[in-house]
Amino acid sequence: MRYRAILLSLLFAAVPLFADSADIGITPWTNGDRHYAFWVYDFGPSIAKNVVLTVEIPEGLTVYSESLNCGDPAARPIVCRKDTLQIVGDTVVFDFHVVAPQANATYTMTATTTSDTPDPNLANNTASFTLTTRVTAYIASGVAPLAKRIDPGVPARFVTDLRNYDDSPATNVRGKYVATNGIIESITPSSSLVTCTIASDGGSAECVMPQLDEACRCSRDIIVAVRPAAGREGGETKLTLNGTSDLPQDFPSLEASAIVQTYRWIGVTHTGDAGPGSLRAAFDEANEWGSLKACKIVFEIPAPVPAEGWFTITPLSPLAPILADRVFIDGQSQRTTTGDTNPNGPVIAIDGHLAHNGIEMHSSCEAVIRGLSLGGFDADQALWFRENRPCGQYVSNVDQPDRHLVTENFIGVDPSGKPWPNLRGVRLDGANGMLRDNVISNNTYSGVWMWDGFASLRNNRIENNGASGIFIGPGVRFFEAFGNVIANHPEMAIAVASSARNVDIRENSMKNNGGLAIDWGLDGVTPPVGDDTNGPTNAPVVLSARYDAQTNRTLVTFRLDSELLAPYGNSGIVDFYANDAPDGDGEQWLSSSYPGDSDNATHTWAIPGDLRGKWITTTWTRFQWNYLARPTPPRSVTTNSIGGSNTMTSEMSNSAKVE
Repeated sequence: MRYRAILLSLLFAAVPLFADSADIGITPWTNGDRHYAFWVYDFGPSIAKNVVLTVEIPEGLTVYSESLNCGDPAARPIVCRKDTLQIVGDTVVFDFHVVAPQANATYTMTATTTSDTPDPNLANNTASFTLTTRVTAYIASGVAPLAKRIDPGVPARFVTDLRNYDDSPATNVRGKYVATNGIIESITPSSSLVTCTIASDGGSAECVMPQLDEACRCSRDIIVAVRPAAGREGGETKLTLNGTSDLPQDFPSLEASAIVQTYRWIGVTHTGDAGPGSLRAAFDEANEWGSLKACKIVFEIPAPVPAEGWFTITPLSPLAPILADRVFIDGQSQRTTTGDTNPNGPVIAIDGHLAHNGIEMHSSCEAVIRGLSLGGFDADQALWFRENRPCGQYVSNVDQPDRHLVTENFIGVDPSGKPWPNLRGVRLDGANGMLRDNVISNNTYSGVWMWDGFASLRNNRIENNGASGIFIGPGVRFFEAFGNVIANHPEMAIAVASSARNVDIRENSMKNNGGLAIDWGLDGVTPPVGDDTNGPTNAPVVLSARYDAQTNRTLVTFRLDSELLAPYGNSGIVDFYANDAPDGDGEQWLSSSYPGDSDNATHTWAIPGDLRGKWITTTWTRFQWNYLARPTPPRSVTTNSIGGSNTMTSEMSNSAKVE
C-alpha cells in the first residue's frame, strides 16, 4: 500500500487536475495462460461516471468474458460498463479468457476506456495485448514389459505407445525404438494408422503414423518383441522409445524405457546329493548369483524316468537356505526334458528323511517355488518361506519387489497323492507372499502356520493335517484366505491369535474339522462384545432360514451387532454357508450379501435354490476405517482424521436349519 500511495502521488504530480474531472487509466495484466484482464482506475479528483471499456477483438479469436458487467462476448467490439468509479485509486477489473485457433499467428487486443466525466489526460486511456500462438506438440512415450522376467531364448515382449499431451493435431508422428542387449524381432501395432520398419541389424526400429488416433490422441498399443542376446547365464534386455512429430515441441519429448531380465538358468541334472548338477550345488550357485541376477533352478535330469513316474532327490544333510534376492525353483521344468510322466502331480520329489530340516526360501525380491513334492522332513516344516530383508537392492531402475509365490506343490504327500508327512507343512513366518494351488496334507502338526508377516492363500487343498489346518499368529498384519478347501483336522480349520489384524477369510470350504471353522483366540466360540472396533469382529446372529417355494429361494434373516459402520465410509460383507450339521463349520460357500451401512440392523438375504434340511451359518467381514479420534454423536467424518484401515472376518455365526 505504501508503494501504491507513492505511485498515486507521482501521477497526481505529473497531471494537472481540474474541478469535476476524472483521470481514467488502463493497466493490462495476464497470467500467461490465455487469461487477460484490463484494470481501469480513477485517479480523481472526481467520481468517474458511466465508465465504458471498449475492447477490439481480432478476427479468429474466441473470447469468454469472466466479468458480469461486460456485454455479449461474441459481439465485436466487446463493451464493458461500470456505473461509477470512486475518487483516488478506485479500480474495476474486466477479465477475459481467450481461445485462439490452432495456427501460427499474432493477435493484438486493444482496449479503450471513457467516462462521462471530463478526462484531463487521455494518453493513458488505451492499452493492448499481443498474443502469439504456435502450433506445438508434446509427444510422450510409454514402454511396459508384459513380463518382468523370462527364460533364455524367449522373446521379451513390451507394450508401447505414443501420446500427444498438447491440444494440437500432431502429424507425421514417429516412434524410434532402440534395443539394448537384444534384437527387435517383431512389431505389432493395434491401429491401422501405424506402419513400422525394423532395421536390418534388429537393433532399432521406427514406427510412423500420419496422425494419432483422434479419440485418444495416441498410437494405441504397439507390441514389440525383443529377443535377448543373453543365454543361460542371464542378463537384461532394454527397450527405449522416443517419439517426435513434424510440430515443434516446447519441451523435450518424454523418452521411455523398460528392462526385462532373463533368468540365469542353473540346471539340476542328476538325483545325487552333491557335486556339479546336484540340487545342493544349484542352491549354492543361486546364493552366489541371485543378488546380481535373477536365477531359476531348472530340472533337466535325463531319462530313464523311474517306474513310479517321478525323480526323487534325497539330501543327506540340510540344504543351504536360499538367501539371494531373486531365485525361482521350478520343478515343472523337468517336463521339458522327459515329458509329463506324472499327470496327477509333480515329477520332482524331495525326500527329507535324512536331511530332517526342510527347505528354507528367504529371497527378498523374488522367491518362487513350483511343482515339487516335499515329504519326510521330520525336524521342522517342509518349507520355510519368508523375506530375508526388504527388497531394496535392485538390479535395475525398473526392478521392483515382485513375486513371493508357492504354487502347484505337494507338501506332505508324495507325487501320487499318498501320505508323506512332514512335521509341519509350510511356515510363512515373516513372509510377504502367496500360496496358490498347492496340496498341503497329512503333516504331523499344522498344514500352514505363520507367527507374523503378510500372506495370501488361494485355491489350496489343506487336509488331514495333525493339528489345525492354518495357524495365524499374533504378529500377523495381513492375511487372506479365499477359495481353499480346509478339511479333516482334529483341531480348528483356521486358528487366529486375538492380536492378528487385517484377517480376511472368505469363500472357503471348511468341513469335518474337530474345532471351529474359524477360531479367534483358540478358545472356542468368542462371545460378542458391545464394541468390536479394536478386536475380532462380532459374528452375525442368524434369526431364521426358510425356503420360499414361490420364488425358489432360501430366505435367511440375520442381525448384525457390530459397531462403527455408517456414516464413516465403512462397509462389509456377510458370507453364507450351507452345512450338514450345526457343528461350526462352513462347508459350502453359497453367496455374499452387502447389508448396507446400518448398525445393529436386521436383514434378509435371498439365496437361490431349495436348501431345506441344510444348516445355514454366516461370517461378517468388516472393512473399517480407523479414526485417530473416535467418532462421537453425531459421528461426523469431517471431525475425525483417518489413521488407516482394518479388515476383519468374524468366527462362524450360530446355525439355523432351513425349514
